[in-house]
Amino acid sequence: MFLPGAFDRAEDELRERAERLEENLNERDRTVQELRRTEKELHERAEKLEENLNQRDQTVEELRRIEGQIFADLYRPPKEQGFLRAIQECESLLSRPGQETNSQLWVYLAAAHGQAWKWENEQSTADSATKEQSKLKHRNLARGG
Repeated sequence: MFLPGAFDRAEDELRERAERLEENLNERDRTVQELRRTEKELHERAEKLEENLNQRDQTVEELRRIEGQIFADLYRPPKEQGFLRAIQECESLLSRPGQETNSQLWVYLAAAHGQAWKWENEQSTADSATKEQSKLKHRNLARGG
């Protein structure tokens, strides 16, 4: 009588172990699937971050190139009126998000408006009141107005 009861207990214990093993395997499979999903998400995020960094680098490079062109425009002979292009480029860049506080652009814009006023003042046959209005207009525009 002892032997059949021992076999039954052993069989029950083996069945319980098999069930626990199957549960453990199922849990491991779920964990592996979750890890794969997380790995995929992280990979996608890393790709997106790299893409954003590349775009940012291109934007910074483009901004530096345009700033260099503005600088060159400010040193063109007055008859070429490089200051007009400098004003347009500065205003365009200053309207971009994050650039409204770019102090270098504001300096260039002020210099360009100063050159524009000087050129208009020298070329104009207007009276002194009109010239004064032109000066105030350029001063206001150079201040972002």
